[in-house]
Amino acid sequence: MTPALSDIIARLSSAGRITADDVLSLRAEIYGADSLAPDAMEALAGLEAASGDRDPAWGDFLSEAVVDFVVHQEDPPDYVDDAKCDWVIRIFTGDVRPDAGLQTLARILEAATEVPPRLASFAVKKARDSLCAKGRVSAEDVAVLRRLVYAGASEGDLGVSREEAAALFAIDNATRGAFNDAAWADFFAQAVGAALLAASPYTPESREAALADEAWLDHKDTLGEFAAQMFAKPDLKGAIHEILHPDDDAQNEWTSAEAKVEADEADAGRITDDDARWLVGQLSQGPLSAPERRLLAFLGAEASEVSDLLKPLLAAAAPGAMLAPPVASEDADGRLRSASAPRSKAAPAVGGVEPATVFGLRRTPAA
Repeated sequence: MTPALSDIIARLSSAGRITADDVLSLRAEIYGADSLAPDAMEALAGLEAASGDRDPAWGDFLSEAVVDFVVHQEDPPDYVDDAKCDWVIRIFTGDVRPDAGLQTLARILEAATEVPPRLASFAVKKARDSLCAKGRVSAEDVAVLRRLVYAGASEGDLGVSREEAAALFAIDNATRGAFNDAAWADFFAQAVGAALLAASPYTPESREAALADEAWLDHKDTLGEFAAQMFAKPDLKGAIHEILHPDDDAQNEWTSAEAKVEADEADAGRITDDDARWLVGQLSQGPLSAPERRLLAFLGAEASEVSDLLKPLLAAAAPGAMLAPPVASEDADGRLRSASAPRSKAAPAVGGVEPATVFGLRRTPAA
């Protein structure tokens, strides 16, 4: 770390405040070298924890610098190794502020081709803990969650993992009754629905494969290797086929990949018994929240096939449903079963028909 940067860090740490001009000074010092120095990045991380009053430019600068250091300043670029993963987890282990901490974690997952799975898991847990403690979901929180969950290097790649979906359930439960942003319910329903119904078409190249590609590109054939390739027995039949039908291999490769994606999507569109049990375990054990009801309506509309275990609950959550919803419970063998829930005597009648007022799930212990 340069003396000038050390002086700036010391001054800002003492002041507890970072202005827009301070950010410009930090940027000039941090990016004035050929590469981002580890001790300089440690100093920035310390400022994030020590400064309470920060200009909005600070969050963007911190995220940019951390992403450059952790993701782009790697070999191969854009693949986060275990050492950098440990560094990120260490500097963000404490309380994480949405304006810088969560934004930085989201940008890492967006920018990286691949990260260790524990880093993606750490990021979604930090978001969960931060919002559960806050007790409310704002529009900015929804935007950050969307980036974390759908980032290409997250656990589900471009899809949504069950761990990510479980975190969303925890946030919904902790913020029930709060004045959450209107976008929360739709995002919750679509993201959790994707964990059950969607297949990610994106499979990133592994770090090992990327290293092998770089080694191949950097390798220069010796004269002996070149001669061996020149005098190797040619594949005349294959060469003639490539000349006469140059597009066949590419077409076959594309068709095969497209068929696999279609098969994966068809399989993912079904809600299995295992999916149903997982969903029942996540849903509120009392009245369902509005985002949970929207999720059930989404699943009912989008699923190509639904487990019999879940059909009564989806029917009760469908728009316009006026019947009392089912109560799902487990029998002595741990299997789900459905039964009609009693009508609420306190509910007023509408048009002579009592509306469904309680969307409940009850689990009974095994005998």
